[in-house]
Amino acid sequence: MEIGSIPPVRSLFDNQGDLVGKVDIKKQIEQTILNIEAVLKAAGATLGDVLKINILMRDPSHFFEMNEVYKRFFKGRSPARTTVQSNLTVEGMLIEIEAVARVPR
Repeated sequence: MEIGSIPPVRSLFDNQGDLVGKVDIKKQIEQTILNIEAVLKAAGATLGDVLKINILMRDPSHFFEMNEVYKRFFKGRSPARTTVQSNLTVEGMLIEIEAVARVPR
């Protein structure tokens, strides 16, 4: 499922087209994980069903701030994770996350 196809999911852009948390990695990762959580819920899954996370970060110096927020959502058993530096294409976007989850039947 794609983020934009689920009604309760907030984009990372506000009504004026500005990026949410343009210079705030914590706000961006929080909203991104909330979006993933909403997509999973719509599919009948939870963050607990996530098996693998790929995180692309514009600036690796934000790793510890990102990890602080990440740990609030993934407590206990954490999915396998890869975090790499990437030149993200959207100006001001500090992070991109891809999640692979098992959807219960």
